Amino acid sequence: MIFLPMLIEWILIFSPHSRIPRKTKKGSVLNISSAIVYAKPGQEQTLREQLSQLPGVEVHASNDDGKLVVTIESDNDRTAIDTYEAIERTDSVLSIAMIFQQTESNPDQELLKCH
Repeated sequence: MIFLPMLIEWILIFSPHSRIPRKTKKGSVLNISSAIVYAKPGQEQTLREQLSQLPGVEVHASNDDGKLVVTIESDNDRTAIDTYEAIERTDSVLSIAMIFQQTESNPDQELLKCH
């Protein structure tokens, strides 16, 4: 069995989306976080569809117990908090737990190759 934080790190590193250049405003920040969202029994597919409708939210994996691994990208901390609160208020959600959070002060530069 893969340890959950290692799984999330693997998803974040090897996701094709991590290699897509982002267009950001000069001086903007990028808030990136990951979470485990627990669906109410029998609601995993409904929750997956609801989460995919939220801006900046992507579902990467799920299991038969109703646990979904998601990432949340936003352009500031307030938007990230609003997104977490929106997920928490969703009817199909039992609970949500943040696993990782990082704020990139210059997200475009982060995608440059190291020399």
